Amino acid sequence: MELYNVTESNRTYSIEIAPSVGVVGDWEPFHHVSVLAKNKNGEVSCRKHIGDLTKSGDYEPVTFTCNEFPHTITYEIDRDPCSQGTSVSKYVYNPEQDLWQPEKVECESSSWPW
Repeated sequence: MELYNVTESNRTYSIEIAPSVGVVGDWEPFHHVSVLAKNKNGEVSCRKHIGDLTKSGDYEPVTFTCNEFPHTITYEIDRDPCSQGTSVSKYVYNPEQDLWQPEKVECESSSWPW
């Protein structure tokens, strides 16, 4: 996933991302994929269904809105991608530096879902 921007207008946050998936090994499509944002407590604050990811690579940008500031932006996928050798990332907001930092989801050390 590539985060293009997060903008605020009248306490509504618009988030624009470009879905992408990198694969090591055999490719199997992901169905029923959503992008979601979590608040500072780790609770899902908004979600946008983006459909199926049927090939590795990049997809058209997706924009969705939230009513509270997103602290983490990641995917919601109907099966554990870690078992398929898939590279997945999330974006985490760093308030001290006022920037979004990409973090690779480490499959070995994280439990699904993240």
